[in-house]
Amino acid sequence: MGAAVFLAPLSEEALFRGILFPSLLRRRTVVAAACASALYFALVHLHPASFLPLAALGIAFSAGYAATGSLLTPITMHALFNLTS
Repeated sequence: MGAAVFLAPLSEEALFRGILFPSLLRRRTVVAAACASALYFALVHLHPASFLPLAALGIAFSAGYAATGSLLTPITMHALFNLTS
């Protein structure tokens, strides 16, 4: 449970919102970058039944990051989601 609530949000958000999302923003709009990073996020989880919900979460996490400019926002969102799942 600790890995799902602490380690996964830290590592995944560092990768997807800390590295990938800003990299995509260089050549795309916020919406396009959020959608692209969300699709990668969903694909990495390798669970076809959860693909769309995970993609929607990825978009929400990107929106949180874009709104605040802080990785702490999507990390917290991700941790809370995992905690309640």
